[in-house]
Amino acid sequence: MAATSAMSSPGLYSPSQNSSPSRLYPASAAGTPAGSPFLHPLQMHKVRETHKAAIEQDYITGRKLINQYEILGEIGRGMHGKVKLARNIETDEKVAIKIIQRYSKKRRLTRVSSSPETKTKREIAILKKIRHPDIVGLYEVIDDPDYKKIYMILEYVELGEIKWRRKGTSQICAFERRRIERELRCEEDGGDEERLFKMLERRRIRKDAQRVKMAQQPHSSADFWSLEHGDDEDDFGDVTPLSRVPTHESLFIPRSFQSHTSHVSHTSLVRSNPNSNPASRAASCTPSRTSSTAHRTPLAPTYLDIGPIDSDNEDDEPCPLPSTPSTLSSATGGFSSANPLALRDDALANRGRSPSMADSIISHMSSVDDVTHYDSFEEDFSYVPCFTMDQARSTFRDTVLGLEYLHYEGIVHRDIKPANLLWTKEHRVKISDFGVSFFGRPTRDGEQAGNTSESDETEFDDDVELSKTVGTPAFFAPELCYTDLDTPQPRINDQIDIWSLGVTLYCLIFARIPFLAEDEYQLFRAIAQQDVYIPRRRLKAVDPGTPDPDHTVKEGDYREDGELVMEDIDDELFDLLRRMLVKDPAERIKLREVKRHPWVLRGIDDIIGWLDDTDPSRRTAGKRIQVDDRELERAVVPISFVERASATKHADPFVMHLFVKSVALLGCVSSALAAFGITTSDASYTIDAGSAEAFVVTVSRSNCDITSIKYRGVEYQYQATHSHIASGLGASTVTATTINSQYAKITCVTKSSDFDLTHYYVVKSGDSIVYMATNTNAQPAIGELRYIARLDSTKLPLEYPFGTASTTVGGTAIEGSDVYLVNGQTRSKFYSSERFIDDKVQCVTASDSSIHACMVLSTPGKEASSGGPFFRDINTNNGGAYTSLYNYMNSGHVQTEAYRTGLHGPYALQFSRSGVPQSIDANFDFFKDLSISGYVATSGRGVVKGTATGVASGFDIVLHWYNSAAQYWVYASSSGAFTSPAMKPGSYTMKLYQGEFQLASQSVSVTAGGTTTSNIAGASQSRNTLWKIGDWDGQPKGFRNADKQLRMHPSDTRMSSWGPLTYTVGSSAVSDFPMALFKSVNTPATIKFTLSSAPSGTTTLRIGTTLSFAGARPVAKVNSWQGATPAAPTKIDSRGVTRGAYRGFGEVYDVSIPAGTLVSGSNTITIDVASGSSGDTYLQPNVIFDAVELFN
Repeated sequence: MAATSAMSSPGLYSPSQNSSPSRLYPASAAGTPAGSPFLHPLQMHKVRETHKAAIEQDYITGRKLINQYEILGEIGRGMHGKVKLARNIETDEKVAIKIIQRYSKKRRLTRVSSSPETKTKREIAILKKIRHPDIVGLYEVIDDPDYKKIYMILEYVELGEIKWRRKGTSQICAFERRRIERELRCEEDGGDEERLFKMLERRRIRKDAQRVKMAQQPHSSADFWSLEHGDDEDDFGDVTPLSRVPTHESLFIPRSFQSHTSHVSHTSLVRSNPNSNPASRAASCTPSRTSSTAHRTPLAPTYLDIGPIDSDNEDDEPCPLPSTPSTLSSATGGFSSANPLALRDDALANRGRSPSMADSIISHMSSVDDVTHYDSFEEDFSYVPCFTMDQARSTFRDTVLGLEYLHYEGIVHRDIKPANLLWTKEHRVKISDFGVSFFGRPTRDGEQAGNTSESDETEFDDDVELSKTVGTPAFFAPELCYTDLDTPQPRINDQIDIWSLGVTLYCLIFARIPFLAEDEYQLFRAIAQQDVYIPRRRLKAVDPGTPDPDHTVKEGDYREDGELVMEDIDDELFDLLRRMLVKDPAERIKLREVKRHPWVLRGIDDIIGWLDDTDPSRRTAGKRIQVDDRELERAVVPISFVERASATKHADPFVMHLFVKSVALLGCVSSALAAFGITTSDASYTIDAGSAEAFVVTVSRSNCDITSIKYRGVEYQYQATHSHIASGLGASTVTATTINSQYAKITCVTKSSDFDLTHYYVVKSGDSIVYMATNTNAQPAIGELRYIARLDSTKLPLEYPFGTASTTVGGTAIEGSDVYLVNGQTRSKFYSSERFIDDKVQCVTASDSSIHACMVLSTPGKEASSGGPFFRDINTNNGGAYTSLYNYMNSGHVQTEAYRTGLHGPYALQFSRSGVPQSIDANFDFFKDLSISGYVATSGRGVVKGTATGVASGFDIVLHWYNSAAQYWVYASSSGAFTSPAMKPGSYTMKLYQGEFQLASQSVSVTAGGTTTSNIAGASQSRNTLWKIGDWDGQPKGFRNADKQLRMHPSDTRMSSWGPLTYTVGSSAVSDFPMALFKSVNTPATIKFTLSSAPSGTTTLRIGTTLSFAGARPVAKVNSWQGATPAAPTKIDSRGVTRGAYRGFGEVYDVSIPAGTLVSGSNTITIDVASGSSGDTYLQPNVIFDAVELFN
């Protein structure tokens, strides 16, 4: 088994010196630094490397000096070294010094172990580079080759490990354990829990009184004992000493006594052989593992085996143990083997009393606990939470920010756990201990770790390095724990940190780990195979210790120690825990989603601003840190094998021979990987990305088509038709160049009398991505402006995210040439659409999802498109011969505004073996260095910040900015706070939407590098609503068939009946009203309602529509009064409702109903469609509804 963390690995704190962080909140509500959001105090600090150590002793104080650092005391120690608290005598600043042996003196299987040195190199190399407010900083490395030790001078984190749990009272813990067991057995409470607790509390008070009374009485017999008081002979005489392990005799404590005292009797006064070795006593006191099943006897009742509620016997007293054993009675505490906390009866009854794996787990979690016990399961349930929900969220939020930065820089921590989370005096969390971390390929804004460069692949080594089970077993991800070699194992990547983060959050909330087991094998099986049980209630937090006068929490946030107070686990927290603890890493929530999860964001006023300020790409200006092999090797002064052999006195020549051969072999493997660059032929340019994923792209020199895409040696480009702009640019001038030996850029220029178009392909060294951008000075005469990647459908047949809705292969056309009937279901490429504001990535995949080819869009990628945030168009299609991936830039499908020109993009075609990439926004920043015409870097843009008001609760708040050159949008937070994307300078119209319904409009100006503050408010409307059908949100949401219309044709048999329908106010559901009215199909729509009295004046019927087709508009009849036919709406030139679109110009029609038309009692309104020409059934003139309201 590979190495795991030390049982008490050295941290940067001292438990004895730790001032308890009780009643604490972080320095800021959002968990962000009070100062600049971009610079950490150590951001510009260069790690000092000192290669001369002067170790002296101050004869006055007796303290040791290491160069200028005065040692004040020891903070902690572990398997590979110690951590000392020290003072820099030059600056008077306190630091932590991690002292590590340069190499191990222990021998393992005839070789000298390099584990400490390797871990040291890795930690130093990483810490030299990273700078973040949520990560412990490295100041200096004292590395003198004359010494056998290396001294790492680290940032001192004042409050040490987070104080997330402490011992609880026995009655509370017993109650909690019983409750969890009951829930695991799926048993109802029956209302007995609180009565049981009160009964236990009464018994505890009586027993305490009885113990005091017994303690005051002399004992004449050494055989008579009480819980706390034993005979003198027990400690000093010749009688058998007391063991910490129960014997058969100890299991015969009467039920009424044992039930209420076993929280200590499991570890208390039991006789054993005085001459036995303490380490072996446990095994000597239990039944043999090899004993026959026929002779096994169940264990006696535990403290959970409590009698009925009504058996509150006032006469129960402790009494002497029986002198002879008899048949053991039942129970092990009620654990079921079907749950992750399970401990099977037979396993407990028959196992030798060797140290439990869970014991080790506890010590791995934190050295603060200082635990001594043998019953690991009882021990784990003896703690109660110290974190309030807000404190847990703040701590978790800081940890997420630190981990996001690490992943952004390509660092997988591999040992996230509470013991590695330290608290500054401002109660900011810092992640520590990078001894087992892995440096690989960076993850950008949620990007999957699936595409590796040549240098990265050496580190990944086919995932072998990441699959090593280093870290802490209780926090291992399931993909590290597979014990069945025949079971397919998922790929291992940075998602292992997400699992550990989820276990850590579980610990912060419940004060225990989710999985317990008897040994590593059983633990691994439990993690890999058993579902995590997440309770829906928890014990309310207790005060962790002495209050800090500088930091307080609200009164009532803590419960008293002996007080039984439960609190609910809300749906958001439950959802976050559940999604983080998903077994399959491909399905597990990504870190980007964790950061944006509602539970994490709760309490942050300016969510967009916080997300923007904490974006790791802003801290580094989009540049990742690099730790290459040379830096890793030079992290410490290298010691030759001869020097090491001299130091250890035992160097094995055979080991050195193998090492030299291994290095030579690695050199050969590295040189075998293809080099990055462009190969030119008469017909094409071929770019080899130099990637370990073997990514090679070929572009035609005559027309700019991609003619070949090879990924991992497989051709994915459909050969009969290529990938290109629209249906192909035709004759083009195509050139290629490499930039900084890192980027290959192909530029394609097409000119005509009407337009100039330049298209760019960029491949970055080591990536499996084709980055693109398209610049036009006019709408090109090549059809709609879109890029289409046409890929081999035999290898990539499936579509994401909407599945077969757009798979038309084998179908029969039923409308035009783009709507098909396939196996009784209607399908169209239009049914793959998504709103621009939500459109980030779409993919085609292999049938087993092992390969994803995805079109990925950047945040400004649609700024030169037209249509606004709610426009949608085709994303994917499998038409048979090939599957298509689209990026629509300008489209005539339900067009609502003029086309824009300029640079469209960046966007990218990405290949991946590790699922769907979420976003690669950060990776586009390098475009500023590539002479891409029209690209405006972030530094040349500005933002708009403000607050939006007037949007009803429960609706999305959307901001939209546009002018003739660009368009942008963003969701505001629930409080209305917003920050725009980085925008080009200029004057814009700014609109506020409730959902998709416009509430307000105003002007705003943006300057390069500037921030414009512009608040916006929706106009308040005062009216007396008599009734309303639907919501004013600019969508047909809730109406009949609105949930299906985006992904199928109105004629589809899966649609509900269109009607004609009658809606009765007060009794009908919203779904009883049609989302669309088709002339001659389901007209009219009838609304029946009752008024208690006739309105005295004019009443208004407001009919909101989102889209009209063929000049359709609604016309109303109220009782016998016929309303006028309104003017024709703004014309939409293309089909909408039949092609999965519902948004056009969104006309609202007000019908003024004269006084006397409506009557007291029953009334009827019918809505029909007025229009001229008709067409096929669902191409009749039609309108789509937003809402219908009657008011005065």
